[in-house]
Amino acid sequence: MSKTGRNAPCPCGSGTKYKRCCLDASSTQLGGTLSLRSIADALRLGLAAEGFEVKKIRLLSNDTYIVDFQTAHTSPIDLKSEVARIIGFLHGFFHENPLVSIQVSHLGAQAHGADGKPLLHAVSSRHAAEHLANGRSIEWLNGTVFQDHTQEFRHALAKRHIAELENGLRALISKTLSTTTGSDWWERCVTDKVRKATKDMHERQEGFNTADGEILINFTYMRDLQAIIVANWSDFSDVFEDRQSFSVLLDQLNCIRRREAHNRAIDDQALEELDSIYKRLMGSIAAVLPEASSTYLLDNWRRRLSDAFEESAQAEVNLSPGVPFDVAFAAVQRQVEHYQDLLTRVSGINPPPKMQSLHDELMSHLARVRATLEEMVHHALSLNAEAIETTQTKFEAASKQLLDFRTKYLMTVL
Repeated sequence: MSKTGRNAPCPCGSGTKYKRCCLDASSTQLGGTLSLRSIADALRLGLAAEGFEVKKIRLLSNDTYIVDFQTAHTSPIDLKSEVARIIGFLHGFFHENPLVSIQVSHLGAQAHGADGKPLLHAVSSRHAAEHLANGRSIEWLNGTVFQDHTQEFRHALAKRHIAELENGLRALISKTLSTTTGSDWWERCVTDKVRKATKDMHERQEGFNTADGEILINFTYMRDLQAIIVANWSDFSDVFEDRQSFSVLLDQLNCIRRREAHNRAIDDQALEELDSIYKRLMGSIAAVLPEASSTYLLDNWRRRLSDAFEESAQAEVNLSPGVPFDVAFAAVQRQVEHYQDLLTRVSGINPPPKMQSLHDELMSHLARVRATLEEMVHHALSLNAEAIETTQTKFEAASKQLLDFRTKYLMTVL
C-alpha cells in the first residue's frame, strides 16, 4: 500500500490535505487508525466544506455519532433535507473506512436555530442511513427516529392536546349528566344561551335542526364546556380538584387555544403550560372515563418511562486498567443500585393493556443490565481480571440492546 503524501487529500474523506488533518494522529495510533479527536476534526472539516455550520460532534454510548449544527431554516421539510445530507455524509465517512476502528451503529444530527434552541433531532441506524447512499429517501425516513421542535410541530402538538381535552370534557359531561340527571340533561343542565348558540352552529354547519344534546355537545367551545361543568359542579366535584382550580386551568387553556387558533407563535413556556394542564385535566378524566382518554394513557405511560429509560441508556461502566480499582468498583456498585431503583420505578408503572408486552420487555432489558453489573461486582471481589473483562463485554452488549430497544420502540411506536 503506497504512503499518503503530505499534500494529498486525507484518506479519512474530510476533503482537506493529509498534513492538515490526520497526519499527526495517524502516526500515534496503533494500526494506523484515527483517534476519536481526529475523527471529530475530520467530520467537522468535511461538513464545513459541505456548507454546514457545525456546533458540536458528540459520541454517545461509544457507538452513536451525533452532529449538532446551526441552520437558518425553520420548515420541517428543509430541516429534514439538511439532516439527510449530514447523515448521508456520516455514512459515507464511516462506510468501510480502514482508518476507523470504532464500531458505529447509529448516526444522527440535531438542527439548532439562530437562538441556539433545537429544532429537529434525527437518529438513523447504519442500515437506515445506507438507504440515503442508494437514493431511497422514503426508506430512510421510515427507518429514522425524529424529534421535532419546530413551530409547525408545536402547533400540531397544541392542536392535538386541545382537541383531546375538548373531546374528553364533552364525553365526561355527556356521561356524567345523563347518569345523574337523565336523558334530558341537555335541556335541564345547559343554559339557554349555550343551547341556542350550539343549535345555531349545528344548523349552519349541518343544514338541519336538532335538539339532541348528545349531538349538540360536539358543537360547544371550551368556554361552553367550562360553563356547563361549573354550573353543575356538584356532579363533577369528585372528578376535579376544586371549582376555582378547575376554572383557572380552563382560563389558561383558553388563552393557549386562542394563540393556536390564530397561528401565533407557541413558545416553550406555553407548551410546558399546556402540557401541565393536559396532564392534570386528562388525568382526572381518565380516572372516570378511560375510553375517552386512551391517547392520554399512552402518552402518560411513555412520559413516565422516558426519563428512567434515558438514564439507563446513557449509563456506562469502565473497568479498564487505567482506572483505579477502588474507583471502578465503587462505580459498578453505584450502577447496581441505580438499575435496581429503575426496576422498582418501572415495575410500579401500569402500562396500557396493548403495551404490556413492550413494558415486560423493557423490564427484562433493565434486569439483564443489572445482572451483568452484579456479576461484575462478584468477579471484582474475587480479583478475577479475565472474568471481569468478559462480564464487561456482556454489560456493553446488554446496554446496547437497551439503547436499540429505546430507538426502535420508545421513540417511535409508543
